[in-house]
This record gives sequence, C-alpha cells and structure tokens, in this order.
Amino acid sequence: MGLITRDCCRAAALTSLLVFAAGAAPAADSGFYLGLDEGWVKYPDSAMRQIGTTTLTGTDLDYTNITYDFTAGYRFNRYFSVEAGYVDLGQRSGLLRGPLGNPGTLGNSSFSAKGETLVAIGTLPFGKWDVSLKAGILYADAHLGFSGTVYDQRYVSRVLTINTHAMYGLGLGYNLDSHWRIQSGLTTYRDVGSTVDSGFRIAGPNISTFTLGLVFKF
Repeated sequence: MGLITRDCCRAAALTSLLVFAAGAAPAADSGFYLGLDEGWVKYPDSAMRQIGTTTLTGTDLDYTNITYDFTAGYRFNRYFSVEAGYVDLGQRSGLLRGPLGNPGTLGNSSFSAKGETLVAIGTLPFGKWDVSLKAGILYADAHLGFSGTVYDQRYVSRVLTINTHAMYGLGLGYNLDSHWRIQSGLTTYRDVGSTVDSGFRIAGPNISTFTLGLVFKF
C-alpha cells in the first residue's frame, strides 16, 4: 500500500506541475505533447559489490540492452519545456568473484532499475531541426540481489532502493509537421541504485541510453 500511495503522490505532483506550467505559458508555440522512445541501454563493463570487508568484482556480465520511456510535457515556447515520464532501464546480472586466493567468495549478482523522471529541456531550433539539452532527476526503484558464498559461508541479499538520481542528456529532433516530431537522444543516469546495505555502501552504476522516438504535439 505504501508504494501505491507513493506513486500516486508522485503522479499528482507531476501533473500539478504541468498544469501550473500550462497556466503560466504564453499561447504562441506552447502546448502539451506526448512522447514514446525506445532504444539501447549501456551498463558499465564491470561491477563491484562490497560485502563486509570483502570486495567482489565481475566483468563478464549479461544485461538487457533494450530501454523504453513514455513522456508527457509542456512547451512554454520554442526554447523551453518541462517533461515528466517513466523509464525502464533494463537489468544486468552475472558472476562476481572475490579477490585472488579466495575461491570461497563468489556468487550471482543482479540489478534492475525503472522509475519516474522529471526534467527541464532547453531547445535550439533551426528550420525543421532542433537540438536540445535536458537535465533533471530520476525517481528510481532499483532492485539489487546477490546469492552466493563469502569465505565459504552462504550469503543472500535482496535490496530495494527508492532514491533520487541526477540525469542529463542531449537530443536531436526533426519536425515532420505542426504535430509530429521524430527525435533521437543520448541520456545518462548517475549512480542509479546507490544505497547502504547492512552498514556497507553499494555504489550504483552510471547507466547510458541511446533512443529513437516519436512525439505528438497537441
């Protein structure tokens, strides 16, 4: 029930912000829009997990390389807009090992993240093309898991983190007509899932995405 209430509060807050923006903006070149993007997600090539005084690392990791997001925004004018959305950043899993000389420390690690976003976007139009920069926050629900042994002792950990993380990106768009726009973008999400578990800090990864999308402007 707590998660449902939290999500409802977030949705209400984001909706209120967009409605406020609509009332404050001038009529010319302003209005609501909806967007859908899909593309590829890139995790770091290696992962690290601190358990007690032992550091486990892994390099041969598998990850879901598909990401998607839904967005709803409001254009104040041709140059500035605010946008709320939801993004799925896929998942990563693989084997982590302890230091050399400690074969009894290893296990399977998993990570996944998704959540709501809120960004401000600055746009520079030239003809039908435009370049945009965005910066904002990701309200991430990240799941971190580990199942294995530490010094030959069974160790299982399941952690859910709900934190706010910085995000920023660069985009290129082309306006097909007064309503439809195609776009591509590069976005980075910082330290997703960083938390403290049993007194030890878990460093979340920086996740990058490249997406292609379609926008409808009302």
